[in-house]
Amino acid sequence: MSIPKPELIVSLPLPPRRESLPSPPLMLSSPSLPLRVSLPALPIRVSFKLPPNRLSLPLPPVKLNLSIFL
Repeated sequence: MSIPKPELIVSLPLPPRRESLPSPPLMLSSPSLPLRVSLPALPIRVSFKLPPNRLSLPLPPVKLNLSIFL
């Protein structure tokens, strides 16, 4: 039996960008959770894994610092 990993869906309002500009880099910081970020398209989807010894629910609130450099 596989336990589905928790997912955090983050939506970032971005200003209209020019087609000639590449996607801006996304900086994520979290003190205790390893994060995996995928940027196929907006909205941005952020998924993270919990350590195996912390499978108790409900999940504690997670705060992410998001910075976008245009």
